[in-house]
Amino acid sequence: MKKETIRIGYLTIVEVWQPSVQLRFVNRLVNDFNSQLVGGRSLQKNINVLQQLHTSNLGNREWKDVPIETQS
Repeated sequence: MKKETIRIGYLTIVEVWQPSVQLRFVNRLVNDFNSQLVGGRSLQKNINVLQQLHTSNLGNREWKDVPIETQS
């Protein structure tokens, strides 16, 4: 009885992310390094962060922060 070996090449699947039109605000607690308390500790404050939903060609979904532009 003869055995045959079948070689299968490597398959590369690339995940491509695309932004959707869905947006949301998320309340996040961050450190305020501009205001410091006695002992070197910093204040914490709540900020609203704008996020956009991204979907991939593999069906994955992820909320990503929208970058904020600052004026100089």
